Amino acid sequence: MNRSINLLDLVDKEKLDGILRVFTEVTGVASTIADVEGQPITELHNFTAFCLNYCRSTNEGRRRCHESDRFGGRNAVRLEKPFIYNCLNAGLIDCAAPVIVSGHHLASMFCGQVLEEPLEAKVTVQRARAIGTSDIEGCLKELEKIPLMSRERLLSIVNLMEVIIQTVSELALQKYLLHKHSKHYLNRLINSV
Repeated sequence: MNRSINLLDLVDKEKLDGILRVFTEVTGVASTIADVEGQPITELHNFTAFCLNYCRSTNEGRRRCHESDRFGGRNAVRLEKPFIYNCLNAGLIDCAAPVIVSGHHLASMFCGQVLEEPLEAKVTVQRARAIGTSDIEGCLKELEKIPLMSRERLLSIVNLMEVIIQTVSELALQKYLLHKHSKHYLNRLINSV
């Protein structure tokens, strides 16, 4: 597969955003799809104010979030299944599931921004200062709003995410094979002329 092909060459962005919109409505977690470098390629669905207004509000914070997403996606590929982990920036629980087409990792779906138990305020303050957050009080108020979720509930959401991402991967593969077949047919036609 040509490495210049990305998921949005194979599946319409609006379709992906529609899937994520329904997923977040049903599950209540945040979600997005990012490329292999951790850069979002869809909208950020149901992201918490804690993540949007504090964790991702500085250049260093966004860099760490993208690094965390890259980490999650690569581990999901390595494990060949969804990967649950603590965000490398804020420590929230995130999950990653890879979109793999014809053996190539094109993107990953992420969901989460939840906790099993509250984070210590002291740790959050240290993390916030490390990325240059100035409104520590506001950051701590938003941290209190992070949803708490049992591991059992999170695993059921991850199972749904896995089904969704398998379907997206299959759609992308069908489009890729159709494109590859059409290109091969066109080359044969031109060569015969």
